[in-house]
Amino acid sequence: MKRSARGAVVVLASALFASTLLVITPAQATVIGEATLTPSTGNADSIISVGTPAPCAAPAVKVRVIVTGFGFPALGKVVYSPQTTGFSTENPMNLSLSNTFFVYATAESTYLAGDYDIRAQCVNSLGTTIYDEFSTTMRWTTPGNLLANVGSATYTSGALPAPAATVNPSVTGTAKVGYRLTCASGTWTNATSYAYQWKRSDVAISGAIASTYLLAGGEYGKSISCQVTATGAGGSTPVTSAGRTIAAGTIAVRTKPYIAGTVKVGRTIKTTKGTWSVAGLTYTYQWKRNGVSISGTAARKYFYKVVARDKSKYLTCTVRVAKAGYTSTTSTTARKKAA
Repeated sequence: MKRSARGAVVVLASALFASTLLVITPAQATVIGEATLTPSTGNADSIISVGTPAPCAAPAVKVRVIVTGFGFPALGKVVYSPQTTGFSTENPMNLSLSNTFFVYATAESTYLAGDYDIRAQCVNSLGTTIYDEFSTTMRWTTPGNLLANVGSATYTSGALPAPAATVNPSVTGTAKVGYRLTCASGTWTNATSYAYQWKRSDVAISGAIASTYLLAGGEYGKSISCQVTATGAGGSTPVTSAGRTIAAGTIAVRTKPYIAGTVKVGRTIKTTKGTWSVAGLTYTYQWKRNGVSISGTAARKYFYKVVARDKSKYLTCTVRVAKAGYTSTTSTTARKKAA
């Protein structure tokens, strides 16, 4: 067994051939079977064999094993020891490694932790055509620095586990129209990235794929949830949060309305709308005399003609604002005495 202080990779060396490290980009081939590793679990001292469920079929004349993963040179695909003997065209193949995960690592690779893809390929004499391919995966867990913890580096092989939520996603923030909610992704195992999809009453909202969502008027009274899809080497897993029922939004006055014009019998006065915290409002008006609503449609417009009955009385106007999904709100002008 040979170890290198430079890190960790697999070397597949035939006893009949010197181990030569090549870097290629092979043509794509159909994976016709799943390879197995023996032992299926092990540590940094294990010498591994790659087994296939079937032999190489003609016209293949060589077999090679390619390993791709964290601890390997930056170009990614590394070819180990092409063989022209040592495999059968009649029986499943057993490709024994003559070394461990301790040769040909990149200088930066002092950790083994991560996922690795292992492929046994049946190729032509030049290695430019792939006829058959068998694949499997392995995952290394390494506590701390590899060079300081060689004995504790361990692996498992076979299908990598899909992401799993240990704490489900949740919706945080104020669940009222006009507020922005946040999708907390939760806590996962075996996940490297997350995607988001907001839902309204369990139906996906088109285009709502950010981690936050601004509640519109149409959300009032509806249940809003978010789906998180976690992706890792073992696949993708979606989990949807519990829903939040959305309350009506609130509208706040920023600048009170006021009466403009000379408040005198025979003159027409107007009220401003005021300014509000929400855009897109509808407005209704009610003029009042000494605090009591004046009857008739003439007193339900933004302008009002002062009549003889108003003389020496105090006039005000109440502006009511409304919008779908929001609670209607009013604001009343300061009073002015009619002359």
